[in-house]
Amino acid sequence: MADEHELLILPNRGDSSIVLSDGRKSLAARGRKDASSLVKRKEPLCLASVKVNGRCGYIDRTGQFAISPEFEWTGDFSENLAKVRVEGLLGFIGKTGKIVIEAQFDEANDFSECMAAVEMDKIGFINKTGQFAIWPQFDWDSTHLYQFKGGLAAVKLGDKWGYIDKSGKLVIQAKFDSAEDFSDGTARVYFGEGWGYIDIAGKFIINRKFDRSDTFSDGLALVKLNGKWGYIDKTEEFVIAPQFIAAWRFLDGVAVAARNDKEGWGYIDKTGEFFISPQFEEAGNFRDGLAMVRIGGRYGFIDRTGEYLIGPQFDQVRTFAEGLAMVNLGGNGVFGGKHGFIDRSGNIAIKVQFDDAYSFEDGLARVRIGDKWGYIDKTGTFVITPQFYWARPFRRAE
Repeated sequence: MADEHELLILPNRGDSSIVLSDGRKSLAARGRKDASSLVKRKEPLCLASVKVNGRCGYIDRTGQFAISPEFEWTGDFSENLAKVRVEGLLGFIGKTGKIVIEAQFDEANDFSECMAAVEMDKIGFINKTGQFAIWPQFDWDSTHLYQFKGGLAAVKLGDKWGYIDKSGKLVIQAKFDSAEDFSDGTARVYFGEGWGYIDIAGKFIINRKFDRSDTFSDGLALVKLNGKWGYIDKTEEFVIAPQFIAAWRFLDGVAVAARNDKEGWGYIDKTGEFFISPQFEEAGNFRDGLAMVRIGGRYGFIDRTGEYLIGPQFDQVRTFAEGLAMVNLGGNGVFGGKHGFIDRSGNIAIKVQFDDAYSFEDGLARVRIGDKWGYIDKTGTFVITPQFYWARPFRRAE
């Protein structure tokens, strides 16, 4: 009998193509001479962490428990392993639920680049067999993820930060007051009286001291100098001079920014000019051509010309995902009211009826009725009935 996560390729006697066991045609199989043979194509196993009756486990997309609820806490799968808590300590399981790395750590982070930071009085890094690749020797800081990015990880020694490679060698000396992960070959560090940027050799590529700074995004970094926000490139030059009281990073050539308290939020291009004038009480990034905005206490969606495609009428919204956006009516922006989903025309696609709801991911959305969570499809039909105290999104477990 086929595994529930596999598709059988079956002969289609009506034409030269073949048909998958779920009814879809396989175009890649057109012209195959021997269509009578069965070929298996395995689909990725996706699991979601859920809690029921005070214990945590993992369900598959049919709602069946793939890993029985026997843990005190469970995390999402990352690089084929997931964190679990047993008797107050953290360990890791594989896709079958078998303990791969015994629960023995006070704290543990997800695997990144095949290494995971764990705490046993000090911070060290284990490999996927649970062996220490880098012995515990670094100090814990709850605000930092301790993960390898681009082969380097920021670590704390005493009250200073530096960077190690995967052998545990300190390749950038611990001399910074704070340090962030590398991204696109650069990392933000706090040194002396402000933030700067270093390369993977530890050299300052941007040595100017900023009040605050953000990672590079879309070729520019958001920085604060003398109380105002602006944008620099990797040559340390201001592409957009500090002039905003608040701003967000660039995404696809657009950033949300505000010049003062009176005008509100607007949208700027990479010249720093507003192409949608400041007017909104709240504004989000553009996703698939639409952006969430709030005006007069109500949320709607605009296009890149600033025109409303969906007028302000909702008490809360989430950004569009997979063609639908969660909306709330009757709430106070955080709690209360009912939730449903609209399409890109603003029509109610799924009735406003849920006590809470998250955006769609891979065709399913988590919704809550009363104090129980379940999963719906894009027709609003419950694929997995509400039964969980909490539920996480589905993630690949292999």
